[in-house]
Amino acid sequence: MPSESRSSLHEIQSYLGRISGSLLDRVDLHIKVPSVKFREMSAA
Repeated sequence: MPSESRSSLHEIQSYLGRISGSLLDRVDLHIKVPSVKFREMSAA
């Protein structure tokens, strides 16, 4: 269960402003998606 931040919006924005753009470019997002059977994908 994610916890809520106790930081103010200003503190969060200040912290994010210190993170370099090149570091943020290396952050990947991962999402789970259900698998699809080949038959379902190839059906017209």
